[in-house]
Amino acid sequence: FIQTMAGVVREEGFLAFYKGALPAVARQVLNSGLALFCYKPIRDYISKPSGGADGSATAPLHLKLAAAAASSAGGQFLSNPMDVLKVRLQSDGQRRLRGQEPLYRGVVHAFQMTMREGPKTFFRGCVPASLRSAVVGGTGLACYDQAKDVVTARFGLSRGSIVTHIACAGISGVVTSLVSTPLDVVKVRMMASRKSGQAGMTSVIRGIIATEGPLALMKGFAPTYTRLGPWQFVFFLVNEQVLARISGEWF
Repeated sequence: FIQTMAGVVREEGFLAFYKGALPAVARQVLNSGLALFCYKPIRDYISKPSGGADGSATAPLHLKLAAAAASSAGGQFLSNPMDVLKVRLQSDGQRRLRGQEPLYRGVVHAFQMTMREGPKTFFRGCVPASLRSAVVGGTGLACYDQAKDVVTARFGLSRGSIVTHIACAGISGVVTSLVSTPLDVVKVRMMASRKSGQAGMTSVIRGIIATEGPLALMKGFAPTYTRLGPWQFVFFLVNEQVLARISGEWF
């Protein structure tokens, strides 16, 4: 991981870490925004039979997972074109390392070049990406929500306490990174490919295991947690403060 970072800085410069930043931000706003907006209404609606919607009882974990997975998968489906552009721009840096000319000059050029392959190209890798987003959303949102229920019940902390938010965001970050890394590997392999007739998700997984071994599916765990860990802290802490000021409630 450290060697890879040093190589990127040496060969492409520090700004290479921000390649694909524009589509990444656009994708995140749409994906996470929709997931947050839809999660609580879906959770409360499907938990009515269990008494979780009227405040008399917290929603069970499996319903939190279902609500978070559904809202996150929907967000990913709508933002998949931005994800494809982000992955291609970031993968383009590998061509420089091999002494080859980059394929794209920027976001607009990447969009134009991808359009030449057909509109369907923007939804390449949509299945593993949506599945990955459902897993990340299911473990991220639901784990944070469940952790708050447990922490407040066992330790007597307030749902609005900054200590509660930090502890639950930390738990959510670790769990999310562990379960999302294999899907990240498959998603990137599919999106970065420019071959026609791209193999399906199952075929890609089999190919990775056959040629590189099962542990290859966990490649990138360190950078994944380096990204997701701080993201979960900032995401949930900011969301809690904004939500409290707008509605007077905590997540």
